[in-house]
Amino acid sequence: RRHAVYCTGRTRRCLMSASAQTSGRTPKTMLARRKTRHTKEEERESPAPNHHEFEVPVKINAVKLSSASAVSELSAYEKERLENIARNNAKLAELDLIGAAESMRDVKRGKATHRGVQQKRERKAEAEPPRRSERRLNIAPSHAGGIAAERSDGTIELASGEMVLPGAVMPAAAVSEPQAVVLFVSHVTKDATSEEEIVRAILANKAVKLEECVKLKAEADEAEAARVAAEREDAYLLSLVRSGTSPTERRAAGADAAVLPELSLQDCDVVKATKSATVHLQFQPRADTVMLAAADREGHVTLWHVDRRDDSTTDGVFMFAPHKQYVCGLVWDPNKITVLYSASYDGSVRALHNERNEWGLLYSSHELEFSAMACGEADLIWLGSNNGNVFAFDSRTGDAIMQPLAAHQKKVNSLSVCRGRPQLLASAGTDNCVRVWDVRKLADGLSQKALHTLPHAKSSQSAVWSPDGSSALLTTCYDDRLRVFDYAALTSRKVDNAIVIRHCCQTGRWVVPFRATWSASGDAVLVGGLKRTAELYSPKTSLPLASLSSELMTAIPARNACHPYLPAIACATNSGRIHVYRRYAME
Repeated sequence: RRHAVYCTGRTRRCLMSASAQTSGRTPKTMLARRKTRHTKEEERESPAPNHHEFEVPVKINAVKLSSASAVSELSAYEKERLENIARNNAKLAELDLIGAAESMRDVKRGKATHRGVQQKRERKAEAEPPRRSERRLNIAPSHAGGIAAERSDGTIELASGEMVLPGAVMPAAAVSEPQAVVLFVSHVTKDATSEEEIVRAILANKAVKLEECVKLKAEADEAEAARVAAEREDAYLLSLVRSGTSPTERRAAGADAAVLPELSLQDCDVVKATKSATVHLQFQPRADTVMLAAADREGHVTLWHVDRRDDSTTDGVFMFAPHKQYVCGLVWDPNKITVLYSASYDGSVRALHNERNEWGLLYSSHELEFSAMACGEADLIWLGSNNGNVFAFDSRTGDAIMQPLAAHQKKVNSLSVCRGRPQLLASAGTDNCVRVWDVRKLADGLSQKALHTLPHAKSSQSAVWSPDGSSALLTTCYDDRLRVFDYAALTSRKVDNAIVIRHCCQTGRWVVPFRATWSASGDAVLVGGLKRTAELYSPKTSLPLASLSSELMTAIPARNACHPYLPAIACATNSGRIHVYRRYAME
């Protein structure tokens, strides 16, 4: 039968082609006319009414019929359709579903906040003269980069007179040294100063018309007043950071696992703190106010005073640019909480010196590209690099205390010093393993072998010691598992006894990888969720404790931090926005 149908169709197409050759009509035209004829015939036929038809709720009274003749013009099908709609609307009204649908329709998704760092609106630059090709103008090319001439045999003559033979490596340009001192000037002060300079420069131009001078003078005065106010805000922030003192004992109402599920988010605690994705978060360890430090991919470091004044023009956000590349480490000095350390891919380590109002350069390297940082005891700062090396230097003198150690075969993602046992250093690498080191042996050069090697199925993004001194180690791996290793299990070589928490860590290309962290008491594990949530798990049972979410948090919180003394959690997204969940008094 199928063959017969196929042959029939084929024969029909052949007949159509033959007919088209005699009549001058193409098969395509004939098919189009045939489809149009069938469509018109179907429109003339009135389909049978569907007694189970369910339409979108509409008001039958909204259908206006001007006269009885208009009603008579409706077909039987249309009349029965209107009766079905009216009957369905009556049933919905009886169940009170129409009002519920209207209330759900009014609910709108929260929008991202516009507080904090704003996009700078720069003045339009004047049109530059058009570029002219020297080749088209028959002009000899002016070689750049110190090249005086290039010969036909491939030899290059430099401007200094030196000759570079074909295949030889040209002398590299002198590597620019990192700036020794970066002043403590926030983005607000920089923008105000730049605006004032632009207006002053335009005003100094003699070609400006007289009627525009008055307006420009007023703008210059406003810009100067804004600059003075911004400098005053910077000074206030610096004095606030300098006044921080660490409490002698932890508050009873700290960030414990029992308190964290009660935290909530308000609109005033959401700001855009960094220009690009936030990769590091650190609360200043103090209990009198909430001060948060954040860093992004472009080398910016932001200080956000969450408990800002109501009249603050900056929303408490002050962004600085101490580095030129990705910030790989950000930590407050555990011994002196007013000092903030930062490290970057550009090979520099800096510290915020409050007394000198500057970001001082502690250490720099042209050979190593730093990828991780941790603060140890005795003013030591540990650094990891992209090629898998680990070493340390003294923050007081800037001298390295050991040669770089080949700790991993690939990039070092994180470093952590144990609080209960300061001699233990944990390193997580892209080579699918986490290692624990005894820093006493490394510094003395006695041994370069790891105490413990913890293999993982995939790359490990972080390894963090518990802050309560219990020496528990928390790791984050791309195999969708968070693992908690007890120190007793490590010493007894029972690494398979780790508590495994199943959590999806596949953030993809556009979200920075998850890095799980501890609560202040070490009784909860905090990690971001793919459904725009902050998940809390028990490190002893691996069971979920709570899930924090809000309409104000419109993206995935990839990086999170718990306050060491107060009930507060900071969640940062790839847009540079930070959300601080806190416990508010009931009204």
